[in-house]
Amino acid sequence: MIALFAGRFQPLHNGHVHAIRQLLRQYDFVAIAICSPGRPDQANPFPFSARKRMLEATLRAYRGRFKVVSQRDMHDDQAWAQSIAGKAKFDVAVSGNPWVRNCFAAIGKRAVALHFLQPARYSGTRIRQLMQAGKRWQQLVPSATVTVLEGRRKSLF
Repeated sequence: MIALFAGRFQPLHNGHVHAIRQLLRQYDFVAIAICSPGRPDQANPFPFSARKRMLEATLRAYRGRFKVVSQRDMHDDQAWAQSIAGKAKFDVAVSGNPWVRNCFAAIGKRAVALHFLQPARYSGTRIRQLMQAGKRWQQLVPSATVTVLEGRRKSLF
């Protein structure tokens, strides 16, 4: 069975990794959709290529059991879900976000809830705020994320 996990991964953090590893234990294959791949902005400062590198480096032990695709933002929820379904074959969409689950349910896809590890601690918004303030954030993300971001951080904030 194939699971879909969609997120912005701004940046990839330990909560995401815990969720993806949980999915890899439960499913044969995981399709990972990196959303909002467009031009970086304040809410989405990391480009698609950097987020893809974070994921692939962190999950290298699972090579062959996951696929990464990009998904641009759209103003039509069903079109957004259909677009992902056209890029990645999957049996079930798994998300901690009710909006994401509703988008896939609306196009007839099975969608189930996923509970994140310590969501208040492992939050992309919180990590970006810590980075911007010059505070410690490295312990909240996998080492591959630190490696990718250390070279970019000064130019981001």
